[in-house]
Amino acid sequence: MTKNILKSQTGSAMLVMTFFVLTSVLIISLSLSAIVVNGLHLGTDQVQSTKAFFAAEAGAERILWEFRKNKNDPIVFVDDSVIPSCNNNEFICFDSETDGVIISCNVLCPTGRQKLLNETYYSINYSHADPITTLISYGKFSDVNRVIELKF
Repeated sequence: MTKNILKSQTGSAMLVMTFFVLTSVLIISLSLSAIVVNGLHLGTDQVQSTKAFFAAEAGAERILWEFRKNKNDPIVFVDDSVIPSCNNNEFICFDSETDGVIISCNVLCPTGRQKLLNETYYSINYSHADPITTLISYGKFSDVNRVIELKF
């Protein structure tokens, strides 16, 4: 009789053991999938950050090119008409639709005007305190912003 009781309980013990093993495997696989998902989010954030940084760098290179091209006066149209000088803490705005001509010095640039081909934006903040000129290039992609500061 004891032998029959042990035989009948062996199946239930195996069932409980199988349940614990499967539960452990499920917990481990869910933990690993959470780690992989976090890694994918970090990768996406890195791509967006890089694009925003490159937009800021494009703005910095553009304004430096304008300074060199126009002999340290970036506030000149293609037809050589001069815009009034930018005041401190105003943004130098380029128009990407008309070959990048400087359109104005504003407190804020209209965002659609300096949009690059890869859906990034840049704007440049200008301030001058003799003898130092400070240009801050802001790059934006999606909801990520990056900044490059130039002083000379």
